[in-house]
Amino acid sequence: MHYTEHYDNDFDSIAFYRNYPEYRPFIGKHFDDGKSKILLLAESHYLPTGSTAHLLPKNWYENSSVLLTDEERRWINTRGIINSGNNQHWKHKGHTIYRHLEKALIESGIPKSTNSFSYVACMNAFQRPAKTKDSLRVHEIDTENAFLVLSSVIEILKPDHICFVSSKAWKHLGGKLNVATDVIPHLKWTPKSGQ
Repeated sequence: MHYTEHYDNDFDSIAFYRNYPEYRPFIGKHFDDGKSKILLLAESHYLPTGSTAHLLPKNWYENSSVLLTDEERRWINTRGIINSGNNQHWKHKGHTIYRHLEKALIESGIPKSTNSFSYVACMNAFQRPAKTKDSLRVHEIDTENAFLVLSSVIEILKPDHICFVSSKAWKHLGGKLNVATDVIPHLKWTPKSGQ
């Protein structure tokens, strides 16, 4: 296991995580060991084609994952997706972000290991999944919930730095946080030799 459950009691104080525990952030098992505590913020999860639970934003936030199928819950399990490591389960096109991010983490000096995410924390900024192969169409309720959850996570983790890897998440939340932030949209990231 490449993550820690050390913060889960605190995460359970967040109403959204009580309703959707699969959404809890991935907190690398070495997150607290490094010189700098970094939180990576992606955009959103997806649900499989044909899923409808996430299409009406208000309904999504008023319900819980008990209404989802096992497959749908796997699709929103942040820890399950990132924990796979070694790119074994990151071959799907929708998981390109994890391959790119792990490569960037290694190039930035994070040790290459079975799963280099074990040195950072990672979560999605938006707490409602997008349609498969589509970017989230953000509603006001999405931004409100994203800010509430993210503010609580920041209070719990106390990261030194937040790196937005989604320009959409940055656009809606970037200027609202009281912690050092950067934005590095993952689709525009290209590795350069020597960096």
